[in-house]
Amino acid sequence: MKLLIDEQTPVQYRDVLAFLLPGHDVTHVNDLRWKSKKDVALLADAVTRGFEVFLTNDVRQLDDPAETDAIRRSGIHHVRYRGPPCKSDRAGPPRSCPGCRGGGHAHGHGRTRHS
Repeated sequence: MKLLIDEQTPVQYRDVLAFLLPGHDVTHVNDLRWKSKKDVALLADAVTRGFEVFLTNDVRQLDDPAETDAIRRSGIHHVRYRGPPCKSDRAGPPRSCPGCRGGGHAHGHGRTRHS
């Protein structure tokens, strides 16, 4: 199985997943120099490279009809997970929170999301 990890997912997950999934090819988009590539193009390119699973914590991906259609057309198993709650949850997302910049986790202890 070939698994592609999206850029909002920490690159360190690659090594952990490779350890947990011996015999499988686990690649982060940074390894392919695909950082900042739009998801519609990324999914099409992933198919041509033989990827079967796409792991992301991009919570907004299914809100975009073009991205949703690209996921469906790609045939790739789309695995989306929710990141941890922000530790500095106050009146909205702090600018210094790295997860907030990518929209990759929830504020309000998992109850509310921001974009």
